[in-house]
Amino acid sequence: MAAYALHLDQNARPGEGAALERAVVLRDGFSWWALVFQPLWFLWHRLWLAALVVIVAIAALAVTCALLNVTAGATLTAQFALALFFAHEANAIRAFTLARRGRPAVDTVIADDRDSAEARLFERWLARRQAPLGVAAAPAMRPAHAPVVGLFPEPEARR
Repeated sequence: MAAYALHLDQNARPGEGAALERAVVLRDGFSWWALVFQPLWFLWHRLWLAALVVIVAIAALAVTCALLNVTAGATLTAQFALALFFAHEANAIRAFTLARRGRPAVDTVIADDRDSAEARLFERWLARRQAPLGVAAAPAMRPAHAPVVGLFPEPEARR
């Protein structure tokens, strides 16, 4: 099971079906395609700056390993570790970029596959309705103060 997020335009109204035309359902977690085709995966998803960072990081690692006379095995291990890092963060970078471009995540679900995630996300989005005008939202609840237990006890009175 994986977590999937629904990214919509920031001006989309809850329950609006037309907003789902341009929806992006994004799986959270590791991306195998980003591991295999690193710069190309970022370019395919129109993440220009991230693709540039990946290319510069790969080149900088290769140059650093060459200047330090690192063995071929250690260089390969370092390049694989860098590839794993970018593959693990690829979808998070894509989600950040979508939010920065005005398409924040509005809902998340846990599902077995992308199709069932889309169905649940779209169903939940369409079930939402905007509150009528003049009705104020309930204020956020603040947690009650509880005494701190453990490493940070309450201060004792001085004698």
